[in-house]
Amino acid sequence: MSFSVKNMFTQRIGLKLASIFLSLVVFVHVYTEQEREWTLDVPLEIANLAQDLCFVSPPPSAVSVTVRGKGKDLIKLRFRGARAIVDLADSKAGSVRRILSGSDILIPPDLNVTVADVIEPKVLSLELDPRLAKFIRVVPVYSGTLGSGLALSGPPKVEPEQIQATGARRVLAQLDYVNTVPINIGGMTDVSSVEANLDSGALNLNLDPSIVRVTFLVEKAGGDSARIKAGEGGG
Repeated sequence: MSFSVKNMFTQRIGLKLASIFLSLVVFVHVYTEQEREWTLDVPLEIANLAQDLCFVSPPPSAVSVTVRGKGKDLIKLRFRGARAIVDLADSKAGSVRRILSGSDILIPPDLNVTVADVIEPKVLSLELDPRLAKFIRVVPVYSGTLGSGLALSGPPKVEPEQIQATGARRVLAQLDYVNTVPINIGGMTDVSSVEANLDSGALNLNLDPSIVRVTFLVEKAGGDSARIKAGEGGG
C-alpha cells in the first residue's frame, strides 16, 4: 500500500514537471513569434571621411533606435548587433548636419527586423576642420610628498620634450603644450625615471608618441620633507 502511494506521488510530481516544461515551451514559442519593439544603442561608424579632414570634437559613439520584429529575430539581433553608418564622402570643412533615418542603420540581412524610429540623436551635428600636425611641448604633472630630508634638485626632465599632435586646425591653433597624467612622486628616494601617458583631455587629437619618460632628480636636502602640490609642473 505504501509503495502504491509513493508511486502515485512520484507520477504526480512527474506530470507537474512535464506540465511546467510544456507551459514554458509554449510561452517561449509565443514570445519569439510575436511582433515586438525593442530599443537598442547601436555603435556609430563614420565612413569615407577625407584623410585631410578631421572632427573638431568626437562624434557620438552610438545611436539609440527602436527596432521592430519577431521576438526570435530581436534576440538574434542582440547577439549579432547592428550598426549606424554615416557616409561623409562629399563633406567639406565646416558644419555638417545629417538627419538620421532607418536607412543609416545596418541590420544583418537575414533577420526580419526593421527600424521603427531613430530616437537619439535624430540629427547628427558635426564640425569638420582641416587635419594638421604640430609639435608641442610636454609638461609633467606631479604630486605627492618626498620623505624627510629629500628634495627635488630641479625640474623633472621629459624625454622627448616635444611630441607631434595631429588634429583639427582650430584646436591646434590654441594648443602650445600637453600635460602628462598626474605622477605620484611619493616614495621616491633617488633619481627616478617613470613612463607617463599624455593627457589630451576631451580634445580629439592623435599624439605621437602618446607615452613619455619623466625623470625626477631626488637628492638629500636639509629640513622637512619637500611637499609638491598636486598639479605642479602643469602649463
